[in-house]
Amino acid sequence: MLGNSEILHVETVDSTNSLVKKLIQENSQRARDGLVVVADAQTAGRGRLTGRTWISPPKAGLLCSIAIPTHRYPCPGTQPLPLVVGIILARTIESLCTKQNLSVQVELKWPNDLYVQGRKLSGILIETEGDYSIIGIGINLNTEEFPPELRHKATSLKILTGRDWDSSQVLAELLRMMDETLHHWQQTSGPAWDSLLGEYRRRDFLKGKKLSLLVGSQATQKPVSVMAQGIADDGALMVCDPEGVSSKIYSGEISLD
Repeated sequence: MLGNSEILHVETVDSTNSLVKKLIQENSQRARDGLVVVADAQTAGRGRLTGRTWISPPKAGLLCSIAIPTHRYPCPGTQPLPLVVGIILARTIESLCTKQNLSVQVELKWPNDLYVQGRKLSGILIETEGDYSIIGIGINLNTEEFPPELRHKATSLKILTGRDWDSSQVLAELLRMMDETLHHWQQTSGPAWDSLLGEYRRRDFLKGKKLSLLVGSQATQKPVSVMAQGIADDGALMVCDPEGVSSKIYSGEISLD
């Protein structure tokens, strides 16, 4: 399906997700075969949580949003699409590196971040507009140096591999991998999700780590110390509190203690 997508390139935009939303609002049929917006730079890139931003120096990464019809992809719960997109991104990055005889192992931090060697390489933000899911993706490609507060938290493919990366080639591989994976998921539903879930669990960055979890409304949020136990069958994060009580987390702000 994504092979027929319209691809719109812009130099600068506030947020690729916001632009895709605007285009769909103007013409809801524009994204029926997929719609991709790619930007050289964002002035107001957003993270999953309110107030979070995505640092994106001009032409240093892949900044894109992909709109797909939501009804085409079966979701056995509230979490699967972000997790599946994480797997697609991990496969894309590893595939590109393998073709260059490079080895990079990507881990997935629930629900929407990619980590390599303990540092964040990529982030995902999924929103909805009408009948469409809008998949916002940011990958650090050619950033050589991050601000001091991020140097021990973020990384890029150039830092990891020592070479420059062409964002258009990364996008082409991403769309190919997304088309292949989503088509298989659409056709086989349950068995495909079981396989994808197994892969996510193998890549799980959080399992066994002590976390600080913010729960409740923004005005009353308090940090709770928990231990990550893995990913539930419906894609939720399983945690255990200090009293040994296990629970599922479907949303919340998570940081490593």
